[in-house]
Amino acid sequence: MKFITLLFFLIHISSSYAEELFGYLELPVSAEIVSSTGEPTFSKETEIVREGEFSEKFMLGHGDCGKGEDGYSDCNMDRGRVERRTDYVNRHKAFYTFSIYVPKDFNPTRFTSIAQAKIKKVRPPVWMFGLAEDGMGGIFLNLEFNTIGRKCKRIYPISKMYDKWTDIDFFVSYKNKYDPQVGKSLATLWINKKRVKVPCFNKNVLKNVISKKEVGQFKSKAVNFKYGIYHSYVSRWLYIENIKAGYKADVKGWIDKTGKGKSGSSKSYTNEPWKIDWKLKMPLKTLYFDRIKISDKMPDYLK
Repeated sequence: MKFITLLFFLIHISSSYAEELFGYLELPVSAEIVSSTGEPTFSKETEIVREGEFSEKFMLGHGDCGKGEDGYSDCNMDRGRVERRTDYVNRHKAFYTFSIYVPKDFNPTRFTSIAQAKIKKVRPPVWMFGLAEDGMGGIFLNLEFNTIGRKCKRIYPISKMYDKWTDIDFFVSYKNKYDPQVGKSLATLWINKKRVKVPCFNKNVLKNVISKKEVGQFKSKAVNFKYGIYHSYVSRWLYIENIKAGYKADVKGWIDKTGKGKSGSSKSYTNEPWKIDWKLKMPLKTLYFDRIKISDKMPDYLK
């Protein structure tokens, strides 16, 4: 298995054109190669572009995993990813803008994270967008607020995202205060410049976006932003799909005691799925991103 570096660092986000963001990338420590194709996990794309001359192409294959500078490794935590991320910034609020292009053959393998924000030294993301199966044959854009255990399911069907650009704008008040630009809402979502009604955004349900336990941590450590392709607890999908294919892996089970939010620990089949010679492999995932921007002001096209 080829060992890869999983994170790309981005010092500033001030422009919505992908080519201007490339100048802030640090050089990868080792080769970033998709194990199933030999192609780069992260590259410029000039044919599928939302704005400017090129977009950002992410690819993740079976066994692609790596570790961060702190020594944390997805390879032995039942995960895989390729992401870019910003530095941590002390934000009271933020408008996040990004566009995503989803190929029609995209398989979320239950759930694939595409964008999230994290507090430094706090394991669960504050919020996380993902493409997820709904258990009834459908795939939808989902949103989770992990430190408060809140999930917003079936927000937008992936069928409307296939082979086209989808523009996403997302507002979050990290201090749990209303913003006059948005109204009485701590989190607001726009898709293709149209405000989307999401049940769990109702003020009687979503009273805060960060748990009280994490508020003090946020005041001192601030928040970052990450986007790309990230799948966790991949052994769940691999084990079940391989059973269907006639192969039963010899696994002992694993409990991730650093699981997310209120759920605490999480169970899966193994913490080292990439060491098993599965009959059926994890399918290749490809996504394209463009128009990445973070601001404390609402974009003019949303007003």
